Amino acid sequence: LGPGKSCTLSVAFAPTSAATFNATVTASVKRPGVAPATVSLSGTGASPVTTHYLYWSNVNTGSGGSIWRADLNGGGASPIASSGDPRGVAADSTNLYWADAASGTIVEADLNGGAATAIDSGQSPREVTIDGATGHLYWANSGTNEVIPHNGSIWEADLNGDNAHAVVSFTGGGQGVAVSGNHLYYTVGYTSENPNDAGIWEANLDGSNPVQIVPGVQAFNLAANASNLYWVGNAGLVQANLDGTGATTIATGNIISGVALN
Repeated sequence: LGPGKSCTLSVAFAPTSAATFNATVTASVKRPGVAPATVSLSGTGASPVTTHYLYWSNVNTGSGGSIWRADLNGGGASPIASSGDPRGVAADSTNLYWADAASGTIVEADLNGGAATAIDSGQSPREVTIDGATGHLYWANSGTNEVIPHNGSIWEADLNGDNAHAVVSFTGGGQGVAVSGNHLYYTVGYTSENPNDAGIWEANLDGSNPVQIVPGVQAFNLAANASNLYWVGNAGLVQANLDGTGATTIATGNIISGVALN
């Protein structure tokens, strides 16, 4: 530049993490004996804003069902997807999953309910859960469509529905499923053929070594964290240790369906 002249220089700042970054812009000078011009720059990267939502299924009452979403305080509730008869619903950081009992499918969609696609079919799915540690999806298959379901199972698949397979099967119907650590928890419904199988069972994630931990209960939904197991039964919402001991009813007086933890 000539004496007294100026120019504008644009610099883009694209931080890769929430930290402070420093840099220097240097303008070279061709004239001998004149030092380069420098400008010190500093910027701080911010953590990305993550919006969390609450999702639930509105079951078919005669006119079809739907998937709903709301803020965590319940505000802004609205349907985001239609489904024949949605039951269990689960979400990770990018996708939403639900079991549609009417079509016998497991459905995957984006977190806005868009691009809904059946990733598995031909069953009678009820509850669905995600194991974030292994990147697997699990769901309970109620089995035959009867007044008292028979021949239920618990299924596992990749999050895109690939490699779907049953990890454990039983005579009663499957209703609830949950994952905690390296263990799978599931419910088995009553049948006259094997009445003693009814209750809550625990197994390894591959379905091996199944053990009945709460015999005789009618449990419809399951949830688990690092220390406790929860289920919805005829008496209300129940909390127990992960081995099934210490079962205590912690909520009654409502028609409870569905339970989730964060």
